[in-house]
Amino acid sequence: MAPQISVLIPVYNAEKYLLQCLQSLSAQTFADFEILAINDGSVDNSLQVLQEYAAKEPRLRVINQANVGVAQTRNHLLAQAQGEYVCFVDSDDWVLPTYLEALHAKATQTQADLTKCFFKQYNETLGEYEKVTFLSSFYKCPSDKPLDRIRAGYADSVVWGKLYKNSWLKEIKLSFLKGQVSEDSGFSALAFYYANKIALVPQPLYVYRKAAGPSITLNRTKMRVGALSNRLYVTEELLRRGNMTAPVMDQWTHYITGDICRMRKIPANERRAQYDVITQAWGSLHTFQAHCSWLGRLRLKILFALAGKPNTRRFYFWTKIFR
Repeated sequence: MAPQISVLIPVYNAEKYLLQCLQSLSAQTFADFEILAINDGSVDNSLQVLQEYAAKEPRLRVINQANVGVAQTRNHLLAQAQGEYVCFVDSDDWVLPTYLEALHAKATQTQADLTKCFFKQYNETLGEYEKVTFLSSFYKCPSDKPLDRIRAGYADSVVWGKLYKNSWLKEIKLSFLKGQVSEDSGFSALAFYYANKIALVPQPLYVYRKAAGPSITLNRTKMRVGALSNRLYVTEELLRRGNMTAPVMDQWTHYITGDICRMRKIPANERRAQYDVITQAWGSLHTFQAHCSWLGRLRLKILFALAGKPNTRRFYFWTKIFR
């Protein structure tokens, strides 16, 4: 019999924190779930930790694979999930005992496709919890308006801290952009946009570990390239599916402009190496303007005229003004 929830954990070089993550799941007050962990070619002892823990935790299934990256690993996890609902937990994070119970209760009560909770942030370097600062829209459920939904997906750009209805994910064929990091942002934006019903558990039940070991989030260049690539992916998906409205495109081109502008903060030699990515994104904005409102098109035309060629001081000055 399929479990109610599949907890999905992508694992890569997480041996230092993995045991705490797994123990927090075993301590859940909700019992009907499976834990599916994929070891994505770790070069530390992560696989050994998983195998040893699986020997005493029957709900844990372990898959070992050659390294393909976190996005593809998440797609593999979704394909293997058997639960009615799925949730992602990062291998260096942990959850409070009522995490699954609270999310499942709210999801079944409201019949929501996506149910979210709040989180705590633990600074690994300082060894203490710190204040979480997010956009105000993170703390409330969005309305059914497409513009509110896309803003909500932008504000809450992570896949952990949420419970998704598995049949709905399969129905809308939602997946992660392969070959990129910051893969949460594209998936989350589309999930918020397409959910028929979103529910909120206003409690911090997930613990995000900040600055943990070799976390990819510490690599500024990869994160910014990944965020920009995922922003373009969302736009192309909404256009391909025929669901992009002019107000949403106006807002989303603002986000893309902001991501292009943020590329200026990475070291100059690395930024030069990403010139093709920046140029592609800039070209995409030219294509996307046809789907904007008249005001959005005017804004972009002015930006194009003022900014000039990518990767110049003038270019980053004007993208900063127009982001």
